[in-house]
Amino acid sequence: MESGLSLVKFGALTIEEFVEKTSVNPAKMFGRVSKWHLGEGADADVTVLDLENGKAVMGIAKGEVIMIDGVVVGKDGTVVTTKAGAQSVEEMGMKYDLVDLEKSRFYQN
Repeated sequence: MESGLSLVKFGALTIEEFVEKTSVNPAKMFGRVSKWHLGEGADADVTVLDLENGKAVMGIAKGEVIMIDGVVVGKDGTVVTTKAGAQSVEEMGMKYDLVDLEKSRFYQN
């Protein structure tokens, strides 16, 4: 975040371009249609940025606060996997979210 926000402060990127490059584009690449917007069907992941100091100061994932004042306070995690990897991740007792490769941009020209 700090490097990208430095580019915003320098004027090399607009804040809109920064959000697009760090949030929207990666979510679309992985086919995570609930991740790149805050509308109906979104799963409430939000990062609050301090633009003046160029830092992420709060994070909310799946409706729970996971970072406060830049300190990670969340616990556990979620592995992002495909259908092919889901059983292995489940056998390890880990939470996971599936990537739908049909909706991803990995195989598009």
